[in-house]
Amino acid sequence: VLRAAVLAGGRGNGEQPAPAPAKAPAPSEAADSWLLATLARLIRRRPEELRAGDRLVDLGVDSLTRMELLGALEARSGRRLDPATIAGLVRVQDLIELG
Repeated sequence: VLRAAVLAGGRGNGEQPAPAPAKAPAPSEAADSWLLATLARLIRRRPEELRAGDRLVDLGVDSLTRMELLGALEARSGRRLDPATIAGLVRVQDLIELG
């Protein structure tokens, strides 16, 4: 009986099974979330305010913000990135695709 309860997810003592742990976000979702949170922090906005189609320049992203973003990306990835990559980004979606 105890084995059957364990296999069924119970504890064999009449208690309900523990809820399944929350599913961890996929690596790409986690990276997207981190990128949006980082951008939002740099431009002093909340991540939920950002939309994929938003133009970075319209959000106030200037050359200094781009360099800060580049530094954050390099620190997270552990590799050097070409500054031209960041300079060529136009929309939030471009940033997400970079990540």
